Amino acid sequence: MKASVLVILLSLCFSQAWAARDIYKYQDENGNWVFSGTEPTAQENVMVDTVAEEKVEPVRIIHQADHQKAQIYGVNNYHIPVTVSIDFPKQKNVRFSEPVPAFLPLPPNSREPLFTISAKNVGPWQFQIKYQYTPGELDPNYDKDFPYIVPFGGEKAYRISQSFNGTFSHQDSYSQYAIDIPMPEGTPILAARGGVVVEVVENNQGAAIADFAQTKANIVRIAHDDGSMAVYAHLQKLSAKVRVGQKVSQGQHIASSGNTGFSTGPHLHFAVQVNESNVLTSVPFVLRTEKGVVSPESGLTLRSGV
Repeated sequence: MKASVLVILLSLCFSQAWAARDIYKYQDENGNWVFSGTEPTAQENVMVDTVAEEKVEPVRIIHQADHQKAQIYGVNNYHIPVTVSIDFPKQKNVRFSEPVPAFLPLPPNSREPLFTISAKNVGPWQFQIKYQYTPGELDPNYDKDFPYIVPFGGEKAYRISQSFNGTFSHQDSYSQYAIDIPMPEGTPILAARGGVVVEVVENNQGAAIADFAQTKANIVRIAHDDGSMAVYAHLQKLSAKVRVGQKVSQGQHIASSGNTGFSTGPHLHFAVQVNESNVLTSVPFVLRTEKGVVSPESGLTLRSGV
């Protein structure tokens, strides 16, 4: 009798990369050696080392296989639900334990068995998996009228340069309903609404108007209790004041503004997003300002503390 032979072609849609982070070594006022990821104020006798940090996608599709079957699992390391869509561009002599739905929900911080693939007949069998995922509850019933506060601190006022449906860079679904607010680098960025931090990127440096820069912005993403999320982008390198999993309050200092990624100058990019049919989609929102609760428009001057 011939044995079944399994060949798995796991061309999965996630990447494993390396990020660089500066580590500062210096002596404090008591003569003790300090190792820190935050640049010290005093610059005397400071040594800087750049270390590599492994970057692994927070959501993965993995398998455990033998010659007879392969158990497929979904891994979600986010602190919020995600949905995954799976495709099989290559499959030969296989059968599935159950129909695979268009969208598979994964609970927060989970490792879930999804389905089993096995040989349909005796002989070689193989399959290839590709997938994509979107963070957040699928199609949430979010509060469309929640009044977000102005997302920056300090005493100065700043004007919105690009708002909803902006012609320069607000044409994609994830940015269509976003605002850009030019401000000096280092301006305190505040949580416009309380929630849980689900993503922090802070190792990027520099800006450009080029395709490669689209994924090089430093960001903080905060999930809200109604299933929506706020993203704060183009932040200053290593300026995050919060960490993944941390609960934050409205008005809390979360980072500093910067000029990273796809950017023409120092500014804050702010958007409210939801998981709409497994697509990260920006949605309209309103701001609480000194003129009352308004829909943000280009040219509108905003002041903190309202």
